[in-house]
Amino acid sequence: MTHTSSGNTANDRGRCVLITGGSKGLGFAAATRFAQRGFCVVLTSRSAATAEVAAKSIRRHVPGAIVSGMALDLASLADVRAFAARFLSEVPALHILIANTAQIPTTQTPQHTTQGIEKTLGANHLGHFLLVQLLLPCLSMGVQDGGEARIVVVSSRLHQPNSLGPKVHFDFNDLQMQQAYHPMRAYKNSKLANLWFTYELDRQLADSKITVNALCPGFVPATAVAKSHGVERFLYSRVLTWLPFAHTLESAVDTYEFVATTPALKGISGRFYAEQQAIASSYESYSRAKAALLWIVSEQLTSSHSTIGHM
Repeated sequence: MTHTSSGNTANDRGRCVLITGGSKGLGFAAATRFAQRGFCVVLTSRSAATAEVAAKSIRRHVPGAIVSGMALDLASLADVRAFAARFLSEVPALHILIANTAQIPTTQTPQHTTQGIEKTLGANHLGHFLLVQLLLPCLSMGVQDGGEARIVVVSSRLHQPNSLGPKVHFDFNDLQMQQAYHPMRAYKNSKLANLWFTYELDRQLADSKITVNALCPGFVPATAVAKSHGVERFLYSRVLTWLPFAHTLESAVDTYEFVATTPALKGISGRFYAEQQAIASSYESYSRAKAALLWIVSEQLTSSHSTIGHM
């Protein structure tokens, strides 16, 4: 694997990074990259067995790597709480949290979390919303330990209104999407929610040394190959890789590494990145009123209350 390091590897040893959905695809590639740099890596998967298999694979291929796998189902708020309690008891300080997990629905009718919330929004936004709230004390310890902690939220340019497919339509009066459900619209809505969360969290963390930025990894055919079959698999593996907007796993992870570690972003927060450059998100994503409303609704749906003001 060849890439340009965004920071000083010697200074990374002993620092902890948590990557949700780190057992496959981009999450696994990012976990491997951070392990190569000397970070203590915690990766998650819905299955404890799957998480540990991924962790073992990295330890096997990266000599001296410190990598552990933990079970986390972001579609279950009870599971998020249990995970956070265990994490806080085992990890003294968290320096980087990468909210990477993203479920893409495959059914033509809405699926729901254990709390009855539309599952795409529940897993892609609410699970991460609650996880960040619960792990803020650990991130604060990361600040004390290293002077800064970073939260990286993986969003997508698909939230833009001119992206292919059904348009984004985030209806606060119909969060279950009973009126206008489409699996891709549900995914796009969740990516818009990721940005509202990023920007509102940035405002709330303004007096701390915890930064939060979002990124778009771009279209990575390699991550779709494992989920496809037949002609579709051939297209992803042999044809779409040549398109100008396609990215390799390595180049996509470069952006993860850049946003999470480059010294150039020290103290920089509340931005959206792609290809290691700050880019503009949609007009709607900058609505402070909608971001604040989503925050309130998210607190209600997760039965949580922000502790940011008490950090």
